Amino acid sequence: MRIVEGADAARRTLLRRPALDEVEMPEHLRARDRALFGPGLSVEETVARIVRAVRDEGDTAVRRFNMALDGSVDRAVAVSADEIRAAYHDPAITPPLVAALREAADRIRAYHEAQLRHAAHDFHEAGLGQIVRPLQRVGVYMPGTAVVYPSSLLMTATRAGIAVISSDEG
Repeated sequence: MRIVEGADAARRTLLRRPALDEVEMPEHLRARDRALFGPGLSVEETVARIVRAVRDEGDTAVRRFNMALDGSVDRAVAVSADEIRAAYHDPAITPPLVAALREAADRIRAYHEAQLRHAAHDFHEAGLGQIVRPLQRVGVYMPGTAVVYPSSLLMTATRAGIAVISSDEG
């Protein structure tokens, strides 16, 4: 265990996040990125290209990058109502699992709704704080890889839904 006292010390040690250009990317990922985006781009330039493509092309770009970067199969980005209904008939989706996921979603929703009531304003104090911005829409990305964590989806999508709903009200 490592004990760090004070916000400044924590920022210098535990909370330090290196700049993107300080991070050494493995060669196989650099080669993949060169093939996709061309040589000589920094990580920031690569991310800017992805963001621009998604902004310009929407779901088409998201599917293309899913396949290129994660090896995901090309499929619809949204889950249809028929797919949701069919999932309830999957033998792996048991009633206790559904109940547990619903309870988790309810708790996550309740927590973040309460958080909104106390986070109506920006603040910045001693290097820590938050910026409150209204959102018109939110995109949530869940990799379609071998391991899927329902908790990651619940924590991400539930919060995103609350953020959008609250901005519609405010």
